Amino acid sequence: PVAKMYYGALEVETGKPVIRQDDYPYKPDNYVSIWNPLFPRHDYPLQFAECCLAMYKTTGKEVYREASRRWFTTIQQQMEDRGTQFYYAENYARVIHFLRAYHKEFEDEQAGDLSDLISREAVDLLYQNEYGMFRSHTGEMRYDCVDGVGLLSLVLMDVPHDQSYFYF
Repeated sequence: PVAKMYYGALEVETGKPVIRQDDYPYKPDNYVSIWNPLFPRHDYPLQFAECCLAMYKTTGKEVYREASRRWFTTIQQQMEDRGTQFYYAENYARVIHFLRAYHKEFEDEQAGDLSDLISREAVDLLYQNEYGMFRSHTGEMRYDCVDGVGLLSLVLMDVPHDQSYFYF
């Protein structure tokens, strides 16, 4: 609660956070980063965010509504604090997907506006007009099928078509 972030790992038996004591690369950091879920850390928090929202839509339980709200807050906070990193198509896709669904479910205009902003940024940074295609991430000029370009393409089709950036 103090950090307003989710822990990277929890002990199954107790639910207590697992705090890293070593440099072993195959563990998540102490807190999750939605913009830096790079191998080999296996830190993929957005799938969990999407799951929380789907669970709320399915069950209507307040615990999932609150978790979804917290994920929205995490996305807002980490948009401001992300610094310079490589940005992957799948990260953009999952953030946009979550925000569009959150906006639709809770009629939250901030989520819709942030989704539009991130959608524009994804197209600006990843779509290469010269070649007529997306690249996988901002670190290289290539397309890797494992980096979520297809998912980003599907998610962008859900963006309102009156947005000028949609026509890349």
